[in-house]
Amino acid sequence: MRFVTGLFFLGFCVSPVTMAQVLPTSNGSCTVSPSGVMGCNWISAVPLRNGDEGAKKRSNPQGHPDRIVTRFNLSAGAPLTKAVEEQDMLIIGMGEGELANEAKAPPFHIAVRLGSVLLLPKEESYLLRNIGKQELDILVIQSNR
Repeated sequence: MRFVTGLFFLGFCVSPVTMAQVLPTSNGSCTVSPSGVMGCNWISAVPLRNGDEGAKKRSNPQGHPDRIVTRFNLSAGAPLTKAVEEQDMLIIGMGEGELANEAKAPPFHIAVRLGSVLLLPKEESYLLRNIGKQELDILVIQSNR
């Protein structure tokens, strides 16, 4: 009986170590017209002053990579270019449609479905365009690893 009680007490006192959820550094949404003009709304957790190192550590704890999450609404014929050259992009389909990578010859077609995921490494060049006949919603997560 003492063994079971001691084991229970030891299990109660020793807690497993867990990592906290890493939130995006910046979050927003953008609408892109066929001509490439963007209209965006942003919420940011980035410190506003350069000298505030304490705020920078709080917004990016333990050296986690910066993540920028953007929801794009691409009109028919709208382009999507790389916003930050030094970051990988993860594209998640939030609707149905088709993208074409016009940086490749011939253009490479990508079918986008709800929940589909596409990784675009920072080493590759691309220019994506919505070639569908309707608007396409995608979620873009940019990370510097």
